[in-house]
Amino acid sequence: MPSRARPVLAAVALGLLVIFVLSRWPVRADGAGTFDECQWGWPVVTLDGTALYLPVMSWPAGVSYDTDRQIVLDGSGAPVVSKGARVVVRGTIRDMRGSDIPPCFVTRGIDLEGIAPG
Repeated sequence: MPSRARPVLAAVALGLLVIFVLSRWPVRADGAGTFDECQWGWPVVTLDGTALYLPVMSWPAGVSYDTDRQIVLDGSGAPVVSKGARVVVRGTIRDMRGSDIPPCFVTRGIDLEGIAPG
C-alpha cells in the first residue's frame, strides 16, 4: 500500500467511527405530541412532525402507567393524561438493546423526564 494512502484510510476509518458513535448518542425529545399505546398495550408517544411512535422506556420519578385504565398517574395516584391525549413531553430518545426492547417492534424508545397535558 502506498504510504500516501495510509493517512487517507485512517481518516476515513476515524470518520466512520465518529458517525457510528454519534448515531448512538441520546437525542433530546422535548415537544408536543400524542400519548397512545402500540398494538400490544405498551405506552408510546408520537411527537408532532414525526410518523414514528416512541415506546416509553422509563417514567419520571413517581409517575406510572395504569394499563387497565390506560392513564398516566402521578406520584399520588392522580390521573395526569390518558390514552389519545395531547401531551407535552421532556425526554431523551435512546436505542434499545436486548431485554430493553418492548413488544412494539421498534428499536428506539424515550426515557421521559416529564409529561403533562398539552
